[in-house]
Amino acid sequence: MRVLVAGSHGKIGRRLVGLLAEHGYRPVAMIRDPEQAAELRDLGGEPLVANLEGDLEAVTEGCDAVVYTAGGGAGSGAAKKETVDRQGAEKLIESALRHGVGRFVIVSSMGADAPDEGPEQMRPYYAAKRAADDALAASGLDYTIVRPGQLTDEPGDGRVSAALSLGRSGQVSRGDVAAVLVACLGDGRTVARPSSCSTATPRSARHWRACDSGGRRARTGRSAGGSRGRPYQRRRLPDRRLPDRAA
Repeated sequence: MRVLVAGSHGKIGRRLVGLLAEHGYRPVAMIRDPEQAAELRDLGGEPLVANLEGDLEAVTEGCDAVVYTAGGGAGSGAAKKETVDRQGAEKLIESALRHGVGRFVIVSSMGADAPDEGPEQMRPYYAAKRAADDALAASGLDYTIVRPGQLTDEPGDGRVSAALSLGRSGQVSRGDVAAVLVACLGDGRTVARPSSCSTATPRSARHWRACDSGGRRARTGRSAGGSRGRPYQRRRLPDRRLPDRAA
């Protein structure tokens, strides 16, 4: 499976490219700066130079899936959140539809389901993530939206708590988020297929909200028509048990 990784030089993206290559995927590492190519190639990625704030019409050609890990970055203003977190995602969704990409996984954030309820300084970020989530959910693509809690650089141990709604906030390592993204690609049960009776907003879609890096189990759930659903799986997610998917 050829997987385009947007934001591949970010802290989650670099970890993800390495994990994808390790487990038999063919990661296409989308980068803005050509000088980053050697590093991504060493991780097992195929570098592709493109700018999320530019033309993305052709970048998904030949890919089977997209994982969107990009963001405006800490300290960037509302304008960058709009062009990268929202518009960049929307342009990649359009490109995926144009080129027949069947699978799209996006990294969102806890708080994106209710942007106006978050701290004032975080609202532009949450609003941009929510808009991108909504666009993906309404696209018709097979998708998964992952909403992690506060991200840390602590070493991941492969254990997360994940559900449609955890009912709490918490921390999760970027390494564990990357592992969850790989697991999502290999597990069709994490796919939400929007129905004709709903626009499949984030409250009725299937989301993973990864939280609590010390959690003993990873938990996923199914949803239908806005229901939280019944947990169908509880498992530990160490790297060695992630699914292999060779193209």
